[in-house]
Order: sequence, then C-alpha cells, then structure tokens
Amino acid sequence: MIAGLFLRHYSIYKNINYIPLSDGEKFTSLIGENGVGKSSVLDSLDKFFNQRDSRDWVINKQARQEGGISSKDKAPFICPVFIISKNEADIFPENLKIFIETISVFLWNAPKKILTDDFHKHLEHLKFLGVDKTHHIIMIGKRHEEKDAFFFGFENEFRKAIDTIAEVDFTSTANEFLQHIIDSTTYLYIPVETNVSTFSKLEEADMQILMDKNIQTEVGKAINDSIVRGINSDLDAFVKQIEKTLPQYTYKATGNKKKLTKLDIVQKTIEAYFSIQVLHKTIGASDIAIQHLSSGEKRRALVDLAYSFLVNSEEERKDVILAIDEPETSLHIEACFEQFEKLREVTKKHTQLIITTHWYGHLPISSSGKSILITKNDEEIAKHAFNLANYREQINAEKDLIKGPLPYSIQMKSYNDLTQSMVASMQNGYNWIVCEGSSEKIYLEHYLKKEISLHKLRILPAGGAPEVLRIAKYLQAPLQDKSMPVNGMALCLIDTDKDSKDFNKDQAVKSLHVKRLILKDDDVVLVEIEDPLSSPCTEIEDSLNPNIYIESLKALKHDDISKINFSDAILPNAKISAKALDLKASQQEMLKNALKTTGLKYQLAEMYVSNCKHNPDTDIEPQWINELRAILNIEAKSSKTSTEQVLPAKSASRTRPKGKSTAPKDALK
Repeated sequence: MIAGLFLRHYSIYKNINYIPLSDGEKFTSLIGENGVGKSSVLDSLDKFFNQRDSRDWVINKQARQEGGISSKDKAPFICPVFIISKNEADIFPENLKIFIETISVFLWNAPKKILTDDFHKHLEHLKFLGVDKTHHIIMIGKRHEEKDAFFFGFENEFRKAIDTIAEVDFTSTANEFLQHIIDSTTYLYIPVETNVSTFSKLEEADMQILMDKNIQTEVGKAINDSIVRGINSDLDAFVKQIEKTLPQYTYKATGNKKKLTKLDIVQKTIEAYFSIQVLHKTIGASDIAIQHLSSGEKRRALVDLAYSFLVNSEEERKDVILAIDEPETSLHIEACFEQFEKLREVTKKHTQLIITTHWYGHLPISSSGKSILITKNDEEIAKHAFNLANYREQINAEKDLIKGPLPYSIQMKSYNDLTQSMVASMQNGYNWIVCEGSSEKIYLEHYLKKEISLHKLRILPAGGAPEVLRIAKYLQAPLQDKSMPVNGMALCLIDTDKDSKDFNKDQAVKSLHVKRLILKDDDVVLVEIEDPLSSPCTEIEDSLNPNIYIESLKALKHDDISKINFSDAILPNAKISAKALDLKASQQEMLKNALKTTGLKYQLAEMYVSNCKHNPDTDIEPQWINELRAILNIEAKSSKTSTEQVLPAKSASRTRPKGKSTAPKDALK
C-alpha cells in the first residue's frame, strides 16, 4: 500500500516535496484549489507503476529553465513510500525479505535531522498509531532517465546497512524489489480527459486489469494448436499460388519469425471482435451508445465499470490502486453522493483508492480514510493531512498553520455540498434517514431493505448526534423555500443521551423531521427532539429482538463480556432488548463500557443482522420502524412488530451460525 510520495521537479512540484497519502486506510482524497498539484500526484504514480517513458514525465518548467535538473544529484524523481504488512513480507524470497526489513528498521528509527519535515511528521504519526509494530516501511523510486531503483537521499545509508549482510547484493536486490512492486501492483489511472469509449472496450489493457480473467487466456482456449497449424498451412498455400503468377517475386520472412503464433491470432481475434462492440447504456426502452451520452453520464459510466468489476469480483486478485481525477466532473449535484458511495465500496476489495475532488460533500459522510488538503502560497506548496473520522477537530486545530488560500471554510463547504446533493435528490423523490453511526445504518438497512429498493431511500451515518443535527440545520435552510418543489423526505434520527440535544425545528418545513428514540413504558418509540420526555438514555440497541440481541452479545469477542453470565440474567416475557436482562450493577457497567470499545457496536450490529437472517421466523422488527415509515410516507411491509415478541424461558437458547464478523477499526459506533 502507498503511504506517501516523494517528488522532485515534477509538474508543479519544484525541488523536493513529500505528500502523505495513507496511514493504512484504503481511501484518500486530495482536495484544494485548482493548480496546487493534486492531479500531478496521480499522474506521477501512473508514470512510476506503468513504466511510462521518461520523455513523458512532466518536468517542472521553472526548474528546467533555471538549469536545476542538469546535474544527476538534482534530476527529477518519483519515489513512493510503501507500508507492507509484516505477515505479507514473510512470504517474500529471503533476499527481498532481508532487504525490506533492513531498510524498514533504518527508516522507523531515522533521526529527524536527516528527514524532511513532512516525512518526519508522517513517520511520527504512523508510529503513534502503532503501524511500525505491524508493518514495514520502505521507499523505492525512479530517477529521470535512469533504470535502476532510486532511494532519494538515503541510498548511502541503505547500502551501509545492507552491506553488513554478505549474502545480499544491494543494487541487484533493489532492482529486483522495484520490479516486484511494479509487477504485483495494478495502477489504473482515470484522468479527467479519459476517452470513455476507448476505456470501455474490453480489449484495452485497462479493462483487462479490472476483469477477473485475462481475455487472451479465455480466447486462447478456443484456438488450439491444430487451428494455428491449419491457418498457417492455408496461408502458405495461398502465398505459393501468388508466387506462381509472379515468377520474379517471392514472399520471405524478414525476421526470425516464420509462422503466425497462437498469440498473434488471439490478439487479432480480440482486436477484430471488440472493435465492433460498443458499450451502451439502457435508458428506458432505449440503448444509448456511450459516446452519445452527456459528459456527466460518461464520467458515471467510468465509475460504474470500475465498481462492477472490482466490487463484484469473487476471486482474489493482486492489489489494485484505482486513481480517479475528479469523479464528480460534469455530474449533476444529486448524483455526487451516489458516485462517492460506489467509490467507497470499491475499497473493500483489495483496492486502494486515491481521488482528487472539489466535491467536499464526501468529508462528513466518510468514517474512514484520509483527506489531504494541498495549498499553495507563492512558490511554497503545503500539504495538510486529516483523518476523515475526526477531520473537523484537526482542521480547527491547524487553521493557523495552513498557509495559502484555504478553501472557504472546509467544514462549511463540505456540509453545503452534501446537503445540496441531498436536497436535489429530494426534489426527485429520494428519501433520507440521517442516523448517528455505522451500526445504526446496519440495523436500518436490514429492516428497510424493501423500502431502500422501492422508495429511493438512502441511509446516511453522520458520526454522532451533533453531526446529525448539523446536517438537519443545513437541510432546513433550503427546504424553507416554499417555492421549491420537494417530493422526498428527510428524517434525522438520534438517540436519547444524558446530555440534552437542542434543535430549533421550523414546523412549516414538512419535508424534514428530527426525531429521538426513547424508552417509554415497555417499548422504544420515536418522539420529537423537543419532547419533554428526556430519560432514560436510549439507543437503537435497546429496541431489538431480545432473543437475538442476547445471542449476538454472547458471541462478541471481548474479555469483559465473556465474564457475564447471561443465562442467569434473562428476564422471560421481555418484548425488547432493554428489558431482557436483569444484570447486577457491576455487570451493567461492565457491559456498557465494553460496548464503548471501538468497532464493537458495529460488530454487534453485524452479528445481530446475521442471526436475524438465519432465524427469519423470530426476526421481529421494532415497532418504531413502522412509525418511521409513516413519517416518510413510504410503504409498510407486512411483518410482526416488537409488540408481538416475548422472551422464552431461560433454558431456551440457540447457537449463532458459523461465520466470523469483522468490523472496521474506525467504525463510528
């Protein structure tokens, strides 16, 4: 995985620059004004991985004019920094394994004085996260018009460290590792001006990268050696007939190759077949050729192609880095959210995604990943990295350090972009539920799967109650315009916490609702956020099926939870999970604290839904789900509700189905 990138004299980057790209996350967005070098990052990586000719490198004009690249020690270079899992490194050949480990130890422990400030800052952050305990770090690059591996200013130090190990030759091993990195990584770059028609043709190398199987292999199965011999024999006979009519002329091979090979025939077959196949999009009853679509639709088709091949693949593939310049280009504002949702799904399939974008709406909806704000002040380019799980706090902390034109209040623009996209979609009949976190989204998607497909329903985790209410505030302003036709609804849903949450709801806005979940009597219900009923503290987990909830809790891998004897605490006849257990105060506190562990609520939600699917007869939805449907005015499905469910006697139990559930480390709740 790429963690960062060193560039010298490449495109807008004069002298030596380091751009941090990842702390181990698979999603990275590069943001900032035009002309600060976002696309240059993606382009330089394309030159590196796809071994483009050095003549195609975009050399910094000023450096070239000033003679700054005339000497070898000032030549332009592209040098990525990689983090490699220690488990993955164990399968390398012994010489490469020693090479990686030696360089990694040097870099993790390198003194600050020999590092650039940006690189040192990133290294310290990676060590703070514990990445040095689980990963090796190594840099290796290419210098302009040179074939050998390049190591920035560290080559002498690396050589000294490697030379102490007699069985490893530095130069040959470095070049072997460079080639291994290039061969084992697929880098697919989609610049803004990509020709979609060409990209979509299946014989193109880029499309073969995305496909599970190589087209040549598949076509080759239909062309056996007998066919190849027959074609050569027939052509030889035909040529001899021509030569008989032209006694002064003869056909002769001009090189060592005398006959057509199977590969020749396969390649020409692919070229001929796919030259007549054009990708079409079905719109209504018509199929429209891709070259006749609008710019925005063409751009969407590119992401659809990548999404389809990468997400739907059932086979393991080598690591893919998908780099896209401005995936929102030419898209209508309402389509941006859907486009970015697809891109986030791509990262779940061995794919690192790096994008440049001006659509800041992705910031508040991304629970993981990294965003790099690039700014330029005169000739100085500055890079500021933010973790998307808490980017708001980091931006506030670094405002005074950011030089150059700060994109107008990043937080404000991010919410403006997102809510503009939401409002535009609501005008076209989309419905939204904005919830606190990823775990809530899992439950809601389970119970509303029919409505999601039939009623254009989207569920957005915001990252906590304050963010849900912030989105509600940004939505309310445009929805107050009575002249704007709105055919969809938005419902912002939060838990009831010990700290009260305020929101000034404009009652005249009928397309926006802000609700709280709260335990009332023996059930969980929806109330207005201003409702005077403010206790007890209530979460979505309190409203679940008691049987499946307890079963899922017991399956969680957590030391404190494993100490709780759930069987002795089960309360029969409970209708909801909040009333299902009679735990001692100490155990209640133990369970409460355990569920605060990062990612554990996400795990619980996945286990709960998995158990529901394996026990459909007892999958009884909370009654407030129907209230939610009524508010959104979407069709209710026929099912049992929580008022019909009771907990059986203590002796009743079930075993969770096999299958391990994994949760992202940075799940919101």
